[in-house]
Amino acid sequence: MEKREHPYVWPSLLAQYMTGEKQCMWAAWMRAQYKDVPQLPRGYDEEAWQTRHTALLQQIRDDLSAYPTFVEKQNKFFINGASATLGGNADIVAQSGEKRGTIYDAKGGRSKDADMTQVLIYMYALPRGVKRYEGWTFDGEVYYSKSDQRPIPAEALTPEFIERMGTMVRRFASEIEPERTPSFYECRFCSLADCPERMSGEQAQTTTTDF
Repeated sequence: MEKREHPYVWPSLLAQYMTGEKQCMWAAWMRAQYKDVPQLPRGYDEEAWQTRHTALLQQIRDDLSAYPTFVEKQNKFFINGASATLGGNADIVAQSGEKRGTIYDAKGGRSKDADMTQVLIYMYALPRGVKRYEGWTFDGEVYYSKSDQRPIPAEALTPEFIERMGTMVRRFASEIEPERTPSFYECRFCSLADCPERMSGEQAQTTTTDF
C-alpha cells in the first residue's frame, strides 16, 4: 500500500456512509488514505454487471435522443478541497435548457437511499468540477428500469446537505485512524482483505420465551 499525498473520496462510497448504509469508518478511511489497498475477490460477476450497466445506459440515451447528452468520462471531475479530493463521474447528463440539465445514474437491483444521495453529490460536483457545467443547475434521476425511475429536484441540493457531505468527507480525510466496527452484515460485503477483526459466517440466533 502507498499513502496518498491527499485523501481521495468516491461519491458512491461517500453516499453509503452519509445514509448509514455502511458504518465502519475504518474501511472508508483506508480507501481514502491509501492506494492499492489489498482487496478480496469480488463476490459478483463484474463482467456481467458491466454488461447490464451498459445496457441501462443505452436505454437512458435512447429515451433522451431529443436532447444533447454527455456520457461517463465526459462528466469526470476532481474537486480538491483543503482536506481531500472528491472525484468521480456521472453516468449521463442531458441538457434541458440554457445552463440546465438532468443527471442520470443507472442502477440495478433494489432502490436504496444511498443511490439518491450519490446523485445529489453529482448535482453538487459537476457545476464545480467540470468546466462545461460551470454555472449550471441540475435535477437528478436514479434510473433502475423503464418502469422505475426516481427523480430528484434541484431544490433537494440544500446548504444542509452540502454541510453534511463536507463533514463526512473530513471524517474520511482525518489524520486519526478510526476504530474498526465489525459486524456480520457489513463485513460480509466488505472487500478489504487485511482487516484483523473481520467477522465471517452467520450471526448466531438465540431463543426466548418472553414473546
